Amino acid sequence: MNCLRFLSRRNDKFKALLYFDFSPDIVGVQILRVKVRYFTTLRELAGTAEEEVEMKSGASLASLIEEIAGKYGKAARDYLYHEGKVDPSIYFLVNGASAKASSGVDTELKDGDTVAIIPPIGGG
Repeated sequence: MNCLRFLSRRNDKFKALLYFDFSPDIVGVQILRVKVRYFTTLRELAGTAEEEVEMKSGASLASLIEEIAGKYGKAARDYLYHEGKVDPSIYFLVNGASAKASSGVDTELKDGDTVAIIPPIGGG
């Protein structure tokens, strides 16, 4: 356990103040690690094709999308959301399966999952 000790002087008396760094393992919060694969626009915004994101256990695909939008700023938010909701033209694959086939953005993520964010497909 990490601990920082500070001394506070009050009325010519020193008082020891302890502050603890409560890592997730100490307070019982489980952390899950999700591999995220980016393509096209998000790849450019993230500066990488793939990264590992740590989240609290029980996190949903929606919370991962929000995490990514927050991390990479307005351009990522504008790309991922349309009129305040996750853009329905973007495909999200969780371990190779479409999230739409399960619970959509409410899909619960598990440690070790791989999420691919596939851009809208167009053409003619």
